[in-house]
Amino acid sequence: MEFAFWTAICLIAYSYIGYYMFLNITYFIKSLKDEDVDISYSFEDNYPKVSLIIAAYNEESVIEKKIRNTLQLKYPKDKLEIIIASDHSTDRTNEIVRRYADTGIILYVAQERKGKTNVQNEAVRIATGEILVFSDANAMWERHSLIRLVNNFANPKVGYVAGRLEYINRNSNITSYSESLYWKYDLLLRNFESKIYSITAGNGAIYAVRREDYEYVDPMYTHDLEFPHLMVEKGKLAIYDESAVAFEKAGETLQDEFKRKVRMFSRNWQRMLTNFNMFNPFKVGLLYSIFMVSHKLLRYFLPFLHIFLFISNILLISEPFYLHILYVHVLFYVLALIGFTTGTHNKLFYIPLYYVTFQYTTLLGFIKYITGGNKAYWEKAETTRY
Repeated sequence: MEFAFWTAICLIAYSYIGYYMFLNITYFIKSLKDEDVDISYSFEDNYPKVSLIIAAYNEESVIEKKIRNTLQLKYPKDKLEIIIASDHSTDRTNEIVRRYADTGIILYVAQERKGKTNVQNEAVRIATGEILVFSDANAMWERHSLIRLVNNFANPKVGYVAGRLEYINRNSNITSYSESLYWKYDLLLRNFESKIYSITAGNGAIYAVRREDYEYVDPMYTHDLEFPHLMVEKGKLAIYDESAVAFEKAGETLQDEFKRKVRMFSRNWQRMLTNFNMFNPFKVGLLYSIFMVSHKLLRYFLPFLHIFLFISNILLISEPFYLHILYVHVLFYVLALIGFTTGTHNKLFYIPLYYVTFQYTTLLGFIKYITGGNKAYWEKAETTRY
């Protein structure tokens, strides 16, 4: 039982600390061997044609702001095609977009609501750009982000690029602060992955892919999880460019984050457990396989490791050392429980609550998947994400 206890401890510690250290060491070794590790690429004046596809569902509150933001992006106007892909919106989204027809904005309306990935697939079929760029209706881009994102494709090895998503309300409340803190750590890992080889996931707010490398993903899944490993399987790079920035709001209540994460985790569980090729070293290479297992698979199995750790800790309390560890163990969960029952925003209680909630939503996502509760879209309950 002691072996099981310490195995769980080591795996949890590796997920949050060990993997970060592994990336640091690997990057250091690579930088000694590869002089080109930080080379930047640029098309200079010969930019490719770009199709910027913006997914939207009932976004009347933000779509006009998004259009204006997009029209102000720095990129040759004669080489930029803007498509608003409306997933059968039932509010005033389509009406508002049509007002901008004279600016060259193209409105594509799905005849049936089938979810974000499906409407992106449909919009790609009418797109004419060499580079396909994607964004969400609520994500506002820094003016130079598009040109920075696209410049990466001057490197013929690159198939996919994800930009940096920043939360504009990270200090407005404890929920957005906690989510932003976690996101900042995750981006740190992606930055190292990108510098070493390829990232394990993107984000829906700002990313791009070569037209020739685009894959029509099953509507049940997302580009965020699919495209990075698909590019690696093709022998291409999937990289992260922190200079290409999009701004968005994080969920401002724990309930918002809870609902969003359960939906996201359930679909990701389904994909990971039905497609082991993304972890297969014979398909993606040994290094990238380590990335995927460490950053994705192990992270999703953390709630099971925590349950296993707690049970094994209880079974070892006959020894004083393990009894004292159990006291600390229980204290952490008590702090989370106090945070949940009182609603306090004190970090002493809220951060344990956020961590426990994160593990709980991952577990619920798994349960939702195995009970057949997944679908390609959901009823929109918040305005912070599609």
